[in-house]
Amino acid sequence: MLARFVSRRLRGTALAGAAFVAAALVLSTTRDACANELPWHNSLEAAVASAHREGKPILTFFTGSDWCQHCKTLEANVLETNRFRAWAEDHVVLLEIDMPQQGITKAERAERSQICKAYGIRSFPSVVLIDQDGTKLYSQAGYGGQSAPLWIEMVAKHLPPKATTVAEASSASETPALR
Repeated sequence: MLARFVSRRLRGTALAGAAFVAAALVLSTTRDACANELPWHNSLEAAVASAHREGKPILTFFTGSDWCQHCKTLEANVLETNRFRAWAEDHVVLLEIDMPQQGITKAERAERSQICKAYGIRSFPSVVLIDQDGTKLYSQAGYGGQSAPLWIEMVAKHLPPKATTVAEASSASETPALR
């Protein structure tokens, strides 16, 4: 009887241990997946601040995440690809203005609508490249099914020359001029 009790106890411990290991693997996989995610801002002000700090323009994705099928296709075919992630990390600050049918407050909808109006957004998906001062450099309405490399190439043609970051500007002003 004692042997049966110990045997059951060990099996329970082994199962608990296996469950713990499985949970740890799932969490580490989730953490790794999150580490590969690009930081998409959802506030224009935060994106502008990042653009100034990093010396990059803002790539703004206007979407209807819970109803726009073309938005979902653009995300799957381009914005969620490793190729786009690598390019975006080096060249742009990302901003998503989402206009879902549900899940946002009236105040959020009004604020996002103002941003849509300011940049002339009339359809989804739309993508607007904005400089650090908020000026529209390029816009594209809709998605024609382009591959990630072709889509990136279309947008990249409109990137401004690399701007100086705030950190670079302050270190340059501290460096004495050579005569």
